[in-house]
Amino acid sequence: MIGVVDGALPERTHEYRNHHLDSTRWDNYAARDDDVIITTAYKAGTTWTQRIMASLILGPGPLYADLWEISAWVDARFHGPVEPMLERLAAQEHRRFVKSHLAADGLRFFPEAKYIVVGRDTRDVFMSLFNHYAAYTDAVYARFNDPDRPGPELPRCPESPHDLWPRWISDGWFEWEPDGWPFWSHSHHLSTWWDVRDLPNVLFVHYRDLKSDTEAEMRRIAAFCDIAVDDERWPELVASVGFDAMRAEARERNLMAFAFEGGADTFFFKGANGRWRDVLLLERHKLTSGTTWHAAGLVGQLRATHNLTRLAKYTAELFARLEEETGLSTGFRKCGYLQLATTERRDEAYLRETAYMRSVGMTKEVLSPSEVADLVPLMRTDDIIHGFWTPDEGRANPVDVTMSMAKGARQRGARIFEETEVTGFLLDQGRVVGVRTERGDGALRSHSASASHSAAEIQLVCPRSSPYASARIARSISDSIAS
Repeated sequence: MIGVVDGALPERTHEYRNHHLDSTRWDNYAARDDDVIITTAYKAGTTWTQRIMASLILGPGPLYADLWEISAWVDARFHGPVEPMLERLAAQEHRRFVKSHLAADGLRFFPEAKYIVVGRDTRDVFMSLFNHYAAYTDAVYARFNDPDRPGPELPRCPESPHDLWPRWISDGWFEWEPDGWPFWSHSHHLSTWWDVRDLPNVLFVHYRDLKSDTEAEMRRIAAFCDIAVDDERWPELVASVGFDAMRAEARERNLMAFAFEGGADTFFFKGANGRWRDVLLLERHKLTSGTTWHAAGLVGQLRATHNLTRLAKYTAELFARLEEETGLSTGFRKCGYLQLATTERRDEAYLRETAYMRSVGMTKEVLSPSEVADLVPLMRTDDIIHGFWTPDEGRANPVDVTMSMAKGARQRGARIFEETEVTGFLLDQGRVVGVRTERGDGALRSHSASASHSAAEIQLVCPRSSPYASARIARSISDSIAS
């Protein structure tokens, strides 16, 4: 959450300074009444939106200078002293549009300016970021990690997105951020701007919408910025901001070669969503034929860490809407979860748990003994100190959940093969690069085995040290038990 004055304007409460960013560079920025500030965390369509603004303001023809000079990234520490940049911006006679990668709690807020916030699916952001990060040249690493750099160096990019993802999604570079290492947080950036989304000078744009209907989103941006465009000009304007057009423009100007191996072809790589969806699921027998069919199906949301709690909260929300997306019910029912404290120590523990859950946006109510009795009339409450009620938790049918999620995965490009047993793995210099099955071999970048008590069998066919642990689950099935 960010500071908000009387529900109106955000305040700067954090200073962002690392190998890339320096939020203090905004201190001497003199805003004009019609300035447009484009802000994203990164890899969410920043350059695309800058190019759209360039076409709307300057027209569809070639730019008079490089885009990064016209639309400066003010908080970029590695761009040298800020004074020459501010002087170039002050000399511009056309309407100005500048770029920032700062969250709302680190960027100066000018009531007279307009802010365009661009969002994108976190998974697509990550895949694009990895491509960006992996292509950094030695020269640009030297620029980022100069002796005057505040804080630690930017480390070299890991070998694969699977190596980077666990830390990027769970560690922050800045102490107040939950993720984003070794850069800064995509989720924190968006959440701070979402808090002020109702301000009249803030516009949210989504990358998916830009992809699906570029002209419609350009019209939204033009209307927000009070830019009038004749109808006959729209086809030319839209063509000038296409992905291929921007890549060709960057090639012609020899942009990006200093920073990225492959130059513009790397920076403007694919612009595609869903590259994380290249998923293959191999099921030894039938889906749900293992331990799923007798699972309890309890849907709780509190977990040991903030990110795991967010994931569990998302899971409950997913179960509630999955039927609408796939047409298959999950059997999810919010029956609620009631905890009882009958000792002072347990009461204190539940009160702390309640405070934490509320801090992450979850609902948990503290009930008096009489309120517990109203909720569960058959319960004896004379020894209860407090009851703790979580109304959004419940249960789902594990089999139905599996089938609904499988259908949703297939709709998004995943492939699922049942009655397909893994018989071995393909290795290259000790690294697993493929899987061998009765149906044939398949290449893979990474794998995850959820084999329960069969994990030991997988270990036998994988000729390398693998962190497989066999899990045996005991269960008892009986006839009806007389009361």
